[in-house]
Amino acid sequence: MANRIPEFLTTPFQRARSQYPELAGVRIRLRLLSRPGRSTMTARPTFWSLFAGRKARTYIIRISPTVQFGNKTESLAVLPAEVLEGWFAHELGHVVDYSRYSGFGLLGFGLRYLFSPSFRRAAEFRADYHAVSNGLQESILRTKNFILHEADIPEAYKARIRRFYSSPEEIEALVQELAADS
Repeated sequence: MANRIPEFLTTPFQRARSQYPELAGVRIRLRLLSRPGRSTMTARPTFWSLFAGRKARTYIIRISPTVQFGNKTESLAVLPAEVLEGWFAHELGHVVDYSRYSGFGLLGFGLRYLFSPSFRRAAEFRADYHAVSNGLQESILRTKNFILHEADIPEAYKARIRRFYSSPEEIEALVQELAADS
């Protein structure tokens, strides 16, 4: 976290990461972007670490510095910490998912993610699954409800969330399913 990530981001990140014992020892860096991105957060392996073994891989969670509320652009600092924790919980779920793949497997993953909407939806569900199975369901639900029902976020962003990501109802069903299995 050498690029001076503010505490309002590091604390929710550390809280979410502490729930992922399978990520102990995995190198994950946060990178605050200088300009807003299309997504609030994205996790990915660093390019060169694709050629290292799975255990030597480094991941980056890229963070947009702002979020759009209606006609206003606001710093991420205005978001509730639990919403940020849920965002990180989701991105860390991607890291768990990525760790199953070889470097070449991840390249194929990236191509399928870009060109196959059904693969993309499944990948986003798996990220939420990992978060929920690690006990982060409340943060995931808080984030999804914030985006879809509370915040004045542009409808185009919400439509993308509805198309590719699990709904709060799907998360609640997953929680019940995991509870019944245990």
